[in-house]
Amino acid sequence: MTGTGKATEWSLRTVDRNRVLAHVGFWDENPDGVLPVCWVHGSAARDLTLKVRLFPVVPPAGIPDAHHDGAGIVVRFRDPDNYYLLRAVPRESPVRLYTVVKGKRTALAGKTLDVAIGAWHDLALKARANVFTASFDGKELFRHTDDTFGKAGAFGLWSKPSNVTYVDDPKANIAD
Repeated sequence: MTGTGKATEWSLRTVDRNRVLAHVGFWDENPDGVLPVCWVHGSAARDLTLKVRLFPVVPPAGIPDAHHDGAGIVVRFRDPDNYYLLRAVPRESPVRLYTVVKGKRTALAGKTLDVAIGAWHDLALKARANVFTASFDGKELFRHTDDTFGKAGAFGLWSKPSNVTYVDDPKANIAD
């Protein structure tokens, strides 16, 4: 968990007869105060392409201020307060690349586009040396150069606390 707050839940669910990882958020925490992260323990890669399929779920009815706030992928993860993040956010409509340094998120690059709730989306981040290439639904969105984290780190998933997102078919292609 980046930041402080009660733990959130990542669990396996069956959706359309397929097993998926689900981030099941909670609705009473400050969504800017905590950022749930799920990473592959023991993984280490500097140069890789990380791809996942994301399915933002319609927020449950009857919960005050419930909205879908996005999910994404992390690379060069050092610890819960230091990593690169690529996220897709239905409510705000951007796909953005960030650094998270000492728990503070800083936007590096992004593109505004429709991120529909209730539909599967492909999200990918290619990291090669200091160049990061973001793709959404099979289309390259942008490239950005950054030197914040130059060494290998773990990789995984990220979410805002106040949402439900299903994740399927994660693939990490580590470059030689």
